[in-house]
Amino acid sequence: MTILAHIASIGISIVVAVSVGIGASAYVLRDTPSKDTYQQTSVARVAFAAPPTRLIIPMLEIEATIETVGRTQGGAMESPSNFRDVAWYKGGARPGEEGSAVIAGHLDNAFGLSGVFKDLDTLTIGSYVYVQTASGEEMQFRVIRVAEYRYDEVPTRELFERDGGMYLNLITCSGVWLQEHKTYDHRFIVYTEHVPDGEG
Repeated sequence: MTILAHIASIGISIVVAVSVGIGASAYVLRDTPSKDTYQQTSVARVAFAAPPTRLIIPMLEIEATIETVGRTQGGAMESPSNFRDVAWYKGGARPGEEGSAVIAGHLDNAFGLSGVFKDLDTLTIGSYVYVQTASGEEMQFRVIRVAEYRYDEVPTRELFERDGGMYLNLITCSGVWLQEHKTYDHRFIVYTEHVPDGEG
């Protein structure tokens, strides 16, 4: 299957993650692009940056552990195991590498308690986001755009496969809960780009 055909087949869904008896709704992608998909591009991705371990957003007073996740058997991006941590998709770029790294976080949990990305939609263009890695490095990213999409109209290719720079995209649910579909009706995405040391 070509990349375009693969992307065209992507749908959006919601799953429930259970941690210590707490159910938390989070954004995940059905048929999330795999490592094999990335290797079909003109330049295979090579890991240069260390795995991310911590996400810091000063404006939102967020300091969250970054879990490493892959895909479920159903092809969806796995969600964070609890509503305090965030999840980085290991099938794509690492923060600080060429391409788009993706980190997802919960909006809330099953009891309506705020999740780590509850206020993500208040982040403004020009704000800074920091990622600490397993090697002790800290990278900074600057918000360049924010966008909200219907849950079934998220530009998945743009989210996961944008090249030409080092990007970090943050995503969560937003809008109104659709009981019949077991999902929120929108997704909120913060697009950021890497800022070299000394330029922040």
